[in-house]
Amino acid sequence: MIYFNNNHINILTKHVPGPERLNIELTTSCNIKCIMCRGKNSYVKDNNAGKFLRVEDFVTVLNGTDLNRLKLVNLAGNAESLLNPDIVPILNVCRENNIIVELITNGTLLTPQISKLLLGFCSEIHISFGGSTKQTFESIRQGAEFELVCENIRTLSDLKKSTNNQYPHIWLNPILMKRSIQELPDIIKLAMDLGCQGVACSHLIVSSPELIEESLYFHKTECNTFLQKAEVLAKEYDIKLIIPRYFTAESSCDEGNNGHKEAWKNCRFLWNHAILGVEGIEPCGSYKNMDFDGNIVRNRFMDIWNNDWYANMRYMLLTGNPPDICKVCKDPSVKDVNNIGSYFTDEFLPEAIAYAQTLETTHLSKDLELSC
Repeated sequence: MIYFNNNHINILTKHVPGPERLNIELTTSCNIKCIMCRGKNSYVKDNNAGKFLRVEDFVTVLNGTDLNRLKLVNLAGNAESLLNPDIVPILNVCRENNIIVELITNGTLLTPQISKLLLGFCSEIHISFGGSTKQTFESIRQGAEFELVCENIRTLSDLKKSTNNQYPHIWLNPILMKRSIQELPDIIKLAMDLGCQGVACSHLIVSSPELIEESLYFHKTECNTFLQKAEVLAKEYDIKLIIPRYFTAESSCDEGNNGHKEAWKNCRFLWNHAILGVEGIEPCGSYKNMDFDGNIVRNRFMDIWNNDWYANMRYMLLTGNPPDICKVCKDPSVKDVNNIGSYFTDEFLPEAIAYAQTLETTHLSKDLELSC
């Protein structure tokens, strides 16, 4: 048992230094329609489509943080950061303030001009990727041209070589699903050919009924096989590889236990990281409804960071009494790989469980037929 006196509580909840990392959403616009994207629906529903963070507001946000502590800005979100019309001045502001940048992009707008701006001070650029073939890639990332994205990646890689720059490290980020898992080894080969440094994979999180059967939860053996092949090739080609944990024989379809571990015990978002949407702060990927004005332009960031709401959330976690929303943390890094709840949004989890039970019944029937 850890005991805190009032002074400890004050420091750990109300006088917390600014975060080391800011995830900043620059726009709610996107130029392609990925089949698994959850952003396109939420933006339209909330009437936020087409908004962007102006460079003046970006500067206001930075000035409201603890710049002595801020180490990195990740330009990401559920849209395409490079569609922000102020992207060039925003990158210049980061460069002038010696702020390291990470960028997540679909790669379609990664022009030579943008690539030159990223040289040297951008630590990593992550290209959202579909597959190793044109057909698979474009069926997942609809509206993107496979050849154009590959050409843009190669141009950035060539610019790095010609200017003797080690950075940015280039990563391909495929979302693993049934239609693309067999292409993962070839994505490793493609990454080497394009001059990339790594491949970072994550499982599909199903948020629409037509994608339920695409989840690799229903194709565990196939998934494990191609993860293993990819690991062998990555080692051979000296490509860094981040993959989910392998499936095991254990599995759970218990709807009451939907794959969440006690992630709140290692929460990074209340002390070290913050997510800033175009219109306001989002404490984390799970919690979006706050009872305070989270507008990061009208309000100084550090005032929000140490307000009563944040202090109360920190207190509850430190004393072992997390709110219900934290008990079902949606951070993918802490989910149980063998639990069906890790792969489906709450809305479609019951349908996925029903499908899993249908498959189990079918397999059992086949086993009985073979034994007769």
